[in-house]
Amino acid sequence: VALFPIPAMDMVSFTYKDIVPDAVEVSDIGQRCILNSTNIFQLNVASLPPGCYFVRFLQNNKVIGVKKLIKAR
Repeated sequence: VALFPIPAMDMVSFTYKDIVPDAVEVSDIGQRCILNSTNIFQLNVASLPPGCYFVRFLQNNKVIGVKKLIKAR
């Protein structure tokens, strides 16, 4: 999975090589889910405060990958 741009401001996009998820979710450092979406190619993160987050990629409700997301101002 590739996630760009880093750092993100408004939108973040994802590309996949092998396995394609059916959902994505963004969690904070405390593992609390903040955003989730079935749009697996682009996510609007404009509402998130600046900081470090984790994007989890899900398939059939199982985590198949995790990437770090840095949200800029």
